[in-house]
Amino acid sequence: MKILVIGNIAVNYRSEYLLNFLIKNNYKFQWINKDYFLMPAQNALLIKILRRIANPILKFIYFFIECLYIIKSDCIYILPMNHDSITRYYFAKLLRKKVITDFYVSLYDTYINDRKKYSKKSLTAYKLKYLDRQAFYKSDKVIFLNRSEYEYYSEIIDCNLENNGKKIIIPLFVPQYNKAKLPYLNNIREIPTICWWGTFLNLHGLDNIIKAFCILLQRNFKANFYLFGIDNDQSKKYIKILEEKELTKKIFLRTDLTFANGLIEFLIENCDLALGNFGENEKARNVLINKILDACSMYIPVLTMQNNAVVEFFNDNSIFISNNNPEEIANKIETVLLNKERCKVVALNGNNIYRSVFTQEKYFQKLHNLFSSLNWKH
Repeated sequence: MKILVIGNIAVNYRSEYLLNFLIKNNYKFQWINKDYFLMPAQNALLIKILRRIANPILKFIYFFIECLYIIKSDCIYILPMNHDSITRYYFAKLLRKKVITDFYVSLYDTYINDRKKYSKKSLTAYKLKYLDRQAFYKSDKVIFLNRSEYEYYSEIIDCNLENNGKKIIIPLFVPQYNKAKLPYLNNIREIPTICWWGTFLNLHGLDNIIKAFCILLQRNFKANFYLFGIDNDQSKKYIKILEEKELTKKIFLRTDLTFANGLIEFLIENCDLALGNFGENEKARNVLINKILDACSMYIPVLTMQNNAVVEFFNDNSIFISNNNPEEIANKIETVLLNKERCKVVALNGNNIYRSVFTQEKYFQKLHNLFSSLNWKH
């Protein structure tokens, strides 16, 4: 059985570890990624001009190369956030190839509801919803991260995979990190350090987190408040908000640290409470975000908003829950940090759930079950 893996590694861990799984288990596969065929974006004017001319030609060439690879393969595996070609699905099914799509997120929901890049009535919105639907209809197996997200995306694009055997649940996976020192909870420091990290998408609700921090500061609640994100227009927006409120020396927003260059070490050394997401949109109420699992992997207690995907795996003894109202977030932070021993118990239970569901070992086992269920020989 020859497997063709298609797409870029847009999602941390999941895609590259799929490739690692295939290698370790001696599957015959090839990986093709359109990004390697195209000229990358650069600021130089000449490169911009050449890119505008060359990339349409390179896309055309890539299309035929991908078709050739599909012809030579028995199974097509679409990596997360790469179900962006209607032609690919039709061509693969025309040739009776098996197709697996790791759905991960809805393209329509991401670009229309969350990032708000296009109007809901635009042609692009129609195309994105159609792409999502084709991933449902044309795949032999569609992988979701949990049942809550499957139900949420099914409702958005008005599709249903119940009772047809296509739906597969393979939860998120994040690496096991070292155990956090929890300096405040272990009486090494006198005040706690509260951390949030991630992107600035609406589902994270950073506005609500900052408002909660402001409420705590007004109450003279002693803590170190840290926000970590990437350097982009959104981060500049929040830096400006903090500057206007004269809070830059009380709430620290840093874009210099990522998991690749020191953020993990910072969290292990300093963080006592990790914050999840507190967004206002429906996506925020229905998806399980990576940072919750990152924290659980490090034995850091987590406070996040009431969320269908979270309660699918966690309970009151393994995670702290609040709604996304800033005052209630602030109240919950105070309450949680008053009981250090309770925090440590919740952190331990959260790590137990992480190890039982969200590790590399569990991810590989789910992949093994997926391939075995189709009786593929390799």
